[in-house]
Amino acid sequence: MDEELIQLWPTLILKRRFPGHDEHKASLVDFVDGYMAANPASRTAPENRDLFESDYGIIPKYYDSVPAIRALADFFVESFIRISSAANAEEWQRRQLDRSRFHIEITGSWFINYHTSGNVDPHVHRNCSWSCVYYLQVAETKGARDGGTFFISPFNKSDSDDWGSIYMAEASRSFQAAEGQALFFPSFLVHGSHPYQGRSSRIIFSSNARISMRK
Repeated sequence: MDEELIQLWPTLILKRRFPGHDEHKASLVDFVDGYMAANPASRTAPENRDLFESDYGIIPKYYDSVPAIRALADFFVESFIRISSAANAEEWQRRQLDRSRFHIEITGSWFINYHTSGNVDPHVHRNCSWSCVYYLQVAETKGARDGGTFFISPFNKSDSDDWGSIYMAEASRSFQAAEGQALFFPSFLVHGSHPYQGRSSRIIFSSNARISMRK
């Protein structure tokens, strides 16, 4: 082989619509309302502002009893495999790993109901390799900086001033919240959400995952 292009340390983000969104949205919104009525105290975290956050065990606790949660969880698992396969393709192929043997462990799963001005400061997720955010209810939006998710570049090269490294010049990227869509990303990426400017409830579901090998 005279030439080989090698990609090291990729930073991938999978943007994908939940195919069951239209079918399950109403049930998921009802679930959120019921949960908040039964558990009026929000989880507190230093990065949270003006929002309600559930506990971190939503999927294992309600997977069997709430069909909409089960459908969303299955979508998360499938998507975590998709993005993991893309990021690890070279190494998985070199080791001749059977993708069907991988087990997706959901290490955290929760929802956030944003109030007006609600936002989440920059942070990372630990004890996992992948994370996601799913926009269940968006209502109105004024753009990516209206409650959208932002990611901060892991490369310390945002001052690039030549065309050879222009691909690293973007210090951050904001994604506009779009109802029914989800973003899957590596958990080491510093991320957060811009302040929400609307008055209607904006609801997201999130999850963290680790991948292990079945014996």
